[in-house]
Amino acid sequence: MIKKSRFFISLAAILLGFFGWLLIDVYWQNWFYPHNFQLVGRLSLPLAKVNGQLISTTDYWKDLQASKSNQTLASLSMVELNQAILTKLIRQQVVAELVKQQGLDLGQPDYRAILENLLGNQPAEVSLDQQIEQSFGYSYDDFIKLVVEPFYWEEKLQLNFLATADSKEQQQAQQIKAEAAGTNSLAALAKKYGLEQSLNDQFLSAEDLVGPLVNIKALKKDDISDIIIDTDGYHLYQLLNHLTEAERDLWQVQQLDIQSISWDSFLNQQLQLAEVKYFIELPGVN
Repeated sequence: MIKKSRFFISLAAILLGFFGWLLIDVYWQNWFYPHNFQLVGRLSLPLAKVNGQLISTTDYWKDLQASKSNQTLASLSMVELNQAILTKLIRQQVVAELVKQQGLDLGQPDYRAILENLLGNQPAEVSLDQQIEQSFGYSYDDFIKLVVEPFYWEEKLQLNFLATADSKEQQQAQQIKAEAAGTNSLAALAKKYGLEQSLNDQFLSAEDLVGPLVNIKALKKDDISDIIIDTDGYHLYQLLNHLTEAERDLWQVQQLDIQSISWDSFLNQQLQLAEVKYFIELPGVN
């Protein structure tokens, strides 16, 4: 008798769980989505799995709410918006996994400096939290987690890739730098390699010469710098003149840019290889 009771109790629990999930699914499709997004965030259900790592409905909902503060995103249809948000979240998971696999030392980023750079000049009486919410539609913590931190991770991953990948662009930059020892004309080298459109003259101030660019200060007239890497690719600078005007130093340089196509190809390949499994259907995505 006891065994039969346990059997029926187990069967009832299984049926209750099945019909409960079915009810949630129907509820999502017919009312829960797309009308009550706040409940999505509160439930924190698994939305998708990317290479074994979960994306929650909470992150989806927060990005969705923030999209109302972005004129471009706010103009999209719900199908287009779903595609944009899921693409962003999947990309972030893939980047996070690559950072972990490569064991990159990300250091301790100065998030406040990054935020101040993004926000620009704002009234002093407006708090940082208010500025973020007004400009981007996120709370401070959510903005760090869903926007700033992933951006910082991808930037570091890209710089590491550009510095270590034996790409066609890197080989070209190294070849030009090697030949620069025998010439005092970056323009001639640019012409030789068909890069005239990537050559430009500019004046840099002391405020511009920060990070890797600080080494330009040590160049003598006509010297060509070492290869400088940033997220746009590889760069070489030739010092044309060092001027002092009104007690202000200016460095006139010629800059050669070699853009990196290989990084985009690499990341797109990683995104295509990612194993993505959806737990909740979103129009335009599944």
